[in-house]
Amino acid sequence: MKPQNFFRLALLFPYAFWVLCLLIMKLVSDLTDLPEPWQAVFMPFALFTLGIFFWFIPYTLLAIGLGIWSGNKPTALLRKAGLLSPILLFVLLLLEGMIIMIPMEDMTQFMESLQYGALLGGMGLVYGYFCVGIVFGIYKLLQGKNLIMQEASPPAAG
Repeated sequence: MKPQNFFRLALLFPYAFWVLCLLIMKLVSDLTDLPEPWQAVFMPFALFTLGIFFWFIPYTLLAIGLGIWSGNKPTALLRKAGLLSPILLFVLLLLEGMIIMIPMEDMTQFMESLQYGALLGGMGLVYGYFCVGIVFGIYKLLQGKNLIMQEASPPAAG
């Protein structure tokens, strides 16, 4: 597999992780009297599962853009784009939070919309880098098993 193809497939990982979180939350919701420590363990799964209402559209736009852009880009550039994608998602979520709160009447409401957008963006950063970390681990694993082709290194200048 080419690194570009892996990059495009990796853009689907947050959706797959959402399905996994949804299944986990379905199983947990069927349990009654879950102890409090376990409720804390499952809270991040619940937040990500419910968060799709906020991150689905911004992330989908980002994924489509990165998928189109990735074409024949070198692996190093794809890696940089992957590492920057949660920051781009943060910006998109910040804008979304402000758009949701657009009917503002004064500066206080504007500041509230910024706080709301920053909260959305901050959660996007946390989950984004979590997903990037998992995908990078999968990439290294597949690369170690020679399932992802290495780019030919440029000849040494000499």
